[in-house]
Amino acid sequence: MWHALRAELQYCRPWLLGGLGIAFFVSTLLTVLMLLPSVGSDMPSFLPGMFPIIAGMVVSFIAQSYRSEERRARLLLAGPLTPRDLAGVTVLLPACLVGLGAIAGGLWVGLTSLLTGPLEPATLSNLGMFTAQFLAYAQMGPLAQEATAARRQQRRPAAIVGWTVF
Repeated sequence: MWHALRAELQYCRPWLLGGLGIAFFVSTLLTVLMLLPSVGSDMPSFLPGMFPIIAGMVVSFIAQSYRSEERRARLLLAGPLTPRDLAGVTVLLPACLVGLGAIAGGLWVGLTSLLTGPLEPATLSNLGMFTAQFLAYAQMGPLAQEATAARRQQRRPAAIVGWTVF
């Protein structure tokens, strides 16, 4: 399963690098705005670190769409994976992508604090809250896919629970 997860992360690397590149560009613009005396005091310090986390969430949506479009599940099941291992990869991939975005966002906030001044105490807790929220959003894709599959396979209790949680 870990080999398949690593392969999926490697497959998503171009989108992740592109998304993080755009996020760092936007974060750089916000950091420059924070350095302006008229704007900097009004802007929360966690804001530049939020965009890499959003990039990880968006890349998880892209990975989910390509997974269903390219039939990547069949490709991965052609190897030694079991359906349970594939389900683990499906659940862990968005968590890994959002986690990588959270690490990049935390590093960016740390680097930004070197330019803009001391790190506010609530900044890291706010980034953690946004990471949890965006991870929940990223997990909605696999949840909706599983609820739809349960409905198609006539597994009514699983479909009802899935759509209720969604």
